[in-house]
Amino acid sequence: MSRQPRERMRKRPTLEDVAAAAGVSRSTASIVLRGPDGASAAARKRVEAAAFELGYRPDVRARQLATSVPKVLGVQFRLDSDFHARVCQRLYLDANAAGYELLLSGVSPTRSAAESIRTLEDARPSGLVLIDPDEFPAGALDVGIPHVAIGHTGPAELERVSTSTGLGVRQAMEHLAALGHQRVCHVSGGTHPVARRRREVFELEAERLSIEGWTIESPDGTVAGGIAAARSILASSLPTAVLAYNDEVAVGVITELSRHGLLVPREVSVMGFDDVGWIASGLGLTSVSQRIDLLSQYAVRLLLERAPSVFRPEGPAHLKVEPELKIRDSTAPPGSN
Repeated sequence: MSRQPRERMRKRPTLEDVAAAAGVSRSTASIVLRGPDGASAAARKRVEAAAFELGYRPDVRARQLATSVPKVLGVQFRLDSDFHARVCQRLYLDANAAGYELLLSGVSPTRSAAESIRTLEDARPSGLVLIDPDEFPAGALDVGIPHVAIGHTGPAELERVSTSTGLGVRQAMEHLAALGHQRVCHVSGGTHPVARRRREVFELEAERLSIEGWTIESPDGTVAGGIAAARSILASSLPTAVLAYNDEVAVGVITELSRHGLLVPREVSVMGFDDVGWIASGLGLTSVSQRIDLLSQYAVRLLLERAPSVFRPEGPAHLKVEPELKIRDSTAPPGSN
């Protein structure tokens, strides 16, 4: 029985392939794909188009070997957070685009934040990204590795990138007010600093907009927490709209309201916060996007700018990202048919 010839594996496209397809030199293609200025707009457009068509991806490991510089960024994240998972996905894209790989270290009920950070620091990465760091071990900033936090938590001396919580809650409340809602319940997310801040702004915005607003605490920022909070809502006076601490809590609220025959948004509008992937867009949930793309881009940029000198004489940088309201199917005017 004769063998069929094995299909030859397609060769991984190289920088030379991209340069040839774009009709430019190898050095020009390299400049474009590494990001710095130095190539014309026309050349940049041709190189980017050729790289996309060929499916070119930079060989990060080869670049590291060529430069003899470890180009790795460490990331601390919580294993139980969908939002953190989405941030990590985006960090992979932005780190790889800059020629870096990621080293992830998770935090869980059985693994402390301090242990997670120590693991990353022992690997001696070029920099560390800490997503919502609830704990921060003493002396961690003295090890000579740049640290950048994504979020509002962690010590003040950390450089950080965060979304404006106040503006996000304001956008949500103005959206509900514009729809005509006058009775809005906020389902909070427990004792986390971000949850406390969102509750404070909710109360201020309810007063500013002359909305009857009240808060029901959920045990935590999970779907189960949202279900528990919805039971409290059902046991009291029903609002026309619910603003949840995050998308997971919103899903829990919708699940429990639906189980009791209440239609969303016809009888109760429900909003989330964070705009996390499948939860928000997949379920048609109106939410406030934290702009994960910008949080990731700015965090990587801060690390790479800071890498040559660990300390800024002018103090730590704090970049603010403007949130974006994503209006979908879970909100409507009260009593909509």
